[in-house]
Amino acid sequence: MSEELSFTIKEFVEKPWSEMIIYNLTENQKEELLNNKNLVNEYIMFPKGSVWEEHSHNRPQLILVIAGKLTHIVNREEFVQEADNLLIVPKDILHHAYAGKSKHLLVYVFHKK
Repeated sequence: MSEELSFTIKEFVEKPWSEMIIYNLTENQKEELLNNKNLVNEYIMFPKGSVWEEHSHNRPQLILVIAGKLTHIVNREEFVQEADNLLIVPKDILHHAYAGKSKHLLVYVFHKK
C-alpha cells in the first residue's frame, strides 16, 4: 500500500466521529487497499431493502461500497455511500446501516490487530 494511502487512512481513523467523511478512492487506491495483506477483507452482498442492526467493533472498520448505495446512521447523522466511497468507522462507535432499492456489493475492510 502506498505511503499516501496509509497516512490518509490513519489520519481519518484517529479523528472523532463528528469529523468523519466519506472518502472517494481512485482506482489505484482501491486496488491497493483491497490487495493489502495487512488488512482483513470481507465481501458481502446486501439484498435490496436490507437493514444492518446497530452494533460496534473493537477495532476501526473501513467500509468500501463497490456498487449501489448504502446508508450508515451514527448519532442521527446519515452517511450515504456510493460506488468507490470509503467510510472509516472508529472502534467502539455504535452504527447501523440500510440498503436502498437495488442489490449492493459491499467490502468491509478491517485493520488487522
